[in-house]
Amino acid sequence: MRHSPTTPEPSGRLGSDDHPVGEVTDPGQQQAAPARQGSVEFTDLDLLASRLELEGAHYDELAAIAEFIGPAKETRASAEDLANVGVGVVELLSRRVNKEGKVKQKLGVAGIRVEKCGICLAQFRDAQRACIFPCLHIFHEACATMLLRNARTCPACRQPIGAS
Repeated sequence: MRHSPTTPEPSGRLGSDDHPVGEVTDPGQQQAAPARQGSVEFTDLDLLASRLELEGAHYDELAAIAEFIGPAKETRASAEDLANVGVGVVELLSRRVNKEGKVKQKLGVAGIRVEKCGICLAQFRDAQRACIFPCLHIFHEACATMLLRNARTCPACRQPIGAS
């Protein structure tokens, strides 16, 4: 059995001056008990990973690590999560022309006022499709679709889009 520098030797603990604990260096002299050093704890995962580093990757060790860690958690939104996201059309709530001749519009989706998409930061336009998350943040439909391929949370507030 090979020993790595991090694996303790089976021969016993060593004192502060590299003599086994309890061994007397001079028969006429008693050695004071050495100061106890803090123990280093290793988990089963640490030991398995060190075996992989020393001996190379083997199927049995990889299978043991996979069993120990468990299955990966899916990060993309599920069909249930997507059911919580509503889709609406951006509507023109009001329109006015200011003194300088600029047109000012107020847009909304399902009665919620919107200005810019929090993902792409582009302004909403009349008749665009938008997604309404359960936290009431609103994004372009295309932006939200791209986001939900890789995430399950709202990019603005980080709340999960799944049912609470």
